[in-house]
Amino acid sequence: MNEQLIILAGTAPGAEVEWLPADLSGQALGTVQRGALSTAAAMAGDRRVVVFLPAELLILTEVTVPGLRGPRLRQAVPFALEDRVATDIEALHFAFGKPDAEGRIEVAAIERVLLDTWLAALRGAGIRPAALVPDCLGLPWTDGASVALVGNRALLRDGPAAGFAGEADMLEPMLGARKQALPDMVAVTDGVAVPVTLAGVPQMRLVDGLLPWLAPQAADPALNLLQGEYAPRQRRRIELGRWWLPAALAAGWVLLALVAWTANFVIVSAEHRALRAEVVETFSRILPGEPFHDPRLQIERRLTGGTAGGAFLALLDAAGTGLAGTSGVQLGALSYRGGTLELTVTAQRAEQLDQLRDQLASGSRYEVSIESASSRGGQVEGRIQLRGAAGR
Repeated sequence: MNEQLIILAGTAPGAEVEWLPADLSGQALGTVQRGALSTAAAMAGDRRVVVFLPAELLILTEVTVPGLRGPRLRQAVPFALEDRVATDIEALHFAFGKPDAEGRIEVAAIERVLLDTWLAALRGAGIRPAALVPDCLGLPWTDGASVALVGNRALLRDGPAAGFAGEADMLEPMLGARKQALPDMVAVTDGVAVPVTLAGVPQMRLVDGLLPWLAPQAADPALNLLQGEYAPRQRRRIELGRWWLPAALAAGWVLLALVAWTANFVIVSAEHRALRAEVVETFSRILPGEPFHDPRLQIERRLTGGTAGGAFLALLDAAGTGLAGTSGVQLGALSYRGGTLELTVTAQRAEQLDQLRDQLASGSRYEVSIESASSRGGQVEGRIQLRGAAGR
């Protein structure tokens, strides 16, 4: 962006403005034009836009806040100026120049409502300014002071970010109050400068209105009202640049945590599926042929379902006792129907089935029978039934 559009605002957002395209050194790339803000917006294009506002709209002053920088400085300055402004500081926006070695800093204060109104008017015309600058700070300055008379209006700049604007007849009293010598001046009328003699110091400059005099200072203004919450997005990114590394590290940590959580979720999901498959298999062995819905509830109902449930528990207790007392026999499955508990077991030898049958019948009140026995894979598989005989 090697070009800029410099706009000199009127006394109110709806008033006519003047504008001048220029390069970054302030060299004019056209002539000064005057018209509506929307007409000026057509010249903006990709140019950097700097708007000079009437300095009467704000207060330019100075405070001393040694040792403070950044957010702490922005918090301290309004309270340092609280006794100097008639408006509640919460209703004001503060913009700062650069503090010197002693902590002195030049400050501009403007009502937020007024600044919002100007920004809304600029946005409504399609202009997004890179800088809003009090017009008196557009005057050239090295040391001492610089003055311009435009009609009955006087502009004074007597510091890097210090000055005032007001009626021309207020110039001498203001300079006297500031205890300054009267500087060289130029009066601008209808685009042609005329010589002005003030305190015996004449000077004459030929200028096309005030804008060409302001243009060289537009590229790097001493004070830009667009600071803090009003900073343009691009500048805000620059100001927040020091937070990019912590933010990137935090984002990386969040990403790693998310990856770890996802990996853990996949592992847990796989374990859950394996456990469910095992539950389904066990359920099918315990209650063959019964649909699988809620295994815990279904088994609890079977175990506690009235008299039949009580008989089942008793048969199950007897079966457990018999199995515990017989070595070499493993339980494969069991089922319960109509008061009969059937055990499917495996053993190394057929004699072990007989031993289990005798163990189950010993001292019990249930009928025990071996329903079948077959040899398979070097083992003997048998079905043993315990029949309810609760009345015996």
